[in-house]
Amino acid sequence: MLQWIDNLPWSLVLIAAVLLGLAPFFPQPHLVEKLRMLADHTLKRPIDESVDLIGFSFEIR
Repeated sequence: MLQWIDNLPWSLVLIAAVLLGLAPFFPQPHLVEKLRMLADHTLKRPIDESVDLIGFSFEIR
């Protein structure tokens, strides 16, 4: 049933991952915003932010 996932080319998967990581594109990409917050030491919820940085889009509450 999920055989089609195994047949996806890695280039397509990589492009999709980059696009999702940078979304939303305006006013500032989410990943760029989180990296700047990390560099500026302005993170309010470090566990939540570190989860965002590894690519998961959910909040730990």
